[in-house]
Amino acid sequence: MKENAEILKALEYHDYPALVQSVEKYLEYNRWGFSIVYTGIIKEQPKNILRPSVIFQSEFCKVKITSMRDRVYDSPEIHVAYGRLHAPMDQYLMEWNGQSAHCWHYLIIEHTFDFLDGISPSESLSKQSSFPKIYKDFYNSDENKKWIPSKRVCKLHSIIWKHYGQRLFDLFDLRKPNLWVNYQKFVKEIYLLRDGKEKLNSYSSDPEYPLIYDIC
Repeated sequence: MKENAEILKALEYHDYPALVQSVEKYLEYNRWGFSIVYTGIIKEQPKNILRPSVIFQSEFCKVKITSMRDRVYDSPEIHVAYGRLHAPMDQYLMEWNGQSAHCWHYLIIEHTFDFLDGISPSESLSKQSSFPKIYKDFYNSDENKKWIPSKRVCKLHSIIWKHYGQRLFDLFDLRKPNLWVNYQKFVKEIYLLRDGKEKLNSYSSDPEYPLIYDIC
């Protein structure tokens, strides 16, 4: 009973009820063939980070939305990650083809929109912002500034899904290995052009930790 009370307290602290309500009201996940496969707190390995999450799954991929707040007077931060169907819901690294790799993907960090738009890695890096027009138009509008964070993020990803449609979900489909190989090459080239191999190697003191472009 005490453990359940602590979990409920943590969910309230991170404003998780608001996230669930926003998901149900604004994301239209059923339209894209998703169903909710998990709601609640995930103890994410290997660092045992508690993440209040909603996880969706379709025949193409997984989507994980988390709500986290550092301090009680701060607004929660809402993060959306995409995974292929092999991605464990409680780990951000997994063994793939004999080596450790990142299995949850953040679209802005990996320049995913530029890949979908047919922009080369060098062109992507030469842009003033890694945020695509659809992102900037959304955040520059006055209307969304009045919304709570969970509503804002769910509305944004609903717009992204409508804009890119099935192309976005196909990217993470395990049945399309050639598309994924091209995406891996794109992400690797982005980071090598931007940072160089030596700098990338310095990001972690653990030689077993995968480089940022080692994705699966």
